[in-house]
Amino acid sequence: MKFYLVPIGEQFSFQGQVYTKSGPLTASAERGGKNKMIPRSANVELFNSAEPALERVVKGKLISVDDTIIAVNTCHLECLEYLVAIQSEVGETLYKDTINKINMAYDKLINNIKP
Repeated sequence: MKFYLVPIGEQFSFQGQVYTKSGPLTASAERGGKNKMIPRSANVELFNSAEPALERVVKGKLISVDDTIIAVNTCHLECLEYLVAIQSEVGETLYKDTINKINMAYDKLINNIKP
């Protein structure tokens, strides 16, 4: 399993050593307790896992479609508000092109979220 999928607090083996994940990129060694940076892409072997770690991660992080759409709408509006605030500094052509790109990206994202 890739290190980034291991939940914090989970025990695993990496390069012949036993660790407990202590942060997104760190783990504490069982012997000595020293923290070590571990690449997100590193392959590790889990210990004491009753259910697959990925399932626990996904279950703990899912949000509803409605909440996702609210978050996307909020981000979209904040981007547009920021762009309006700097409109005079970027020029009319760049302003219009950027508005169009933001709106196209927003439409594409919203169409992929809606059930």
